[in-house]
Amino acid sequence: MSDSGYSREQLLDFLKESAMAGHMNPATARSRRSAVDYLLAHLPSSQTTDLRQLNVDQLCLTLHKLEGTTVRPEALELYGERLKAALADFFDWMDAPDQATRASGSASVHRVSLNKTQQNQSRTEEQIALESIRLETADYQSDLLAIPLRKACQVYVANLPHDLSIAEAHRIAAVIEAMAIEAPDL
Repeated sequence: MSDSGYSREQLLDFLKESAMAGHMNPATARSRRSAVDYLLAHLPSSQTTDLRQLNVDQLCLTLHKLEGTTVRPEALELYGERLKAALADFFDWMDAPDQATRASGSASVHRVSLNKTQQNQSRTEEQIALESIRLETADYQSDLLAIPLRKACQVYVANLPHDLSIAEAHRIAAVIEAMAIEAPDL
């Protein structure tokens, strides 16, 4: 097998074919593809021609230093884990051509990962819970305050300072009161 078979483009093709053939959950393939796109976009093309030489941990560490606070460490860690999983499946598939067939036209990949069930079993409940927490909190804004107004209607207030004074709260309330219209009690 030539080294060019281990390129970024081949990895992306593998993820696409695996999802289309039904051998990988499409959401998993998309999340891994996003990780590949984000992390490998920061590398020169000369370093993405043979992914066997890639050190994912070092890449994530370098990106964290470069990106600073624009990328949360948890998100970068999750992308790193997804890239590692994608590479592991890809390398298994590339190293065992007798047990796998590349998709061409309507033919499909017969095997995505030699050890997929072993990998799933090795994931502990703690790892699954931590990933779930990371995904759930990624969209959560701690400074967002939900105020139930009436049935099926909530108002969200954001960016309130932690040291909000009573006078400032009254000022905000006055602005909101000015927006209200007279309506019969509901």
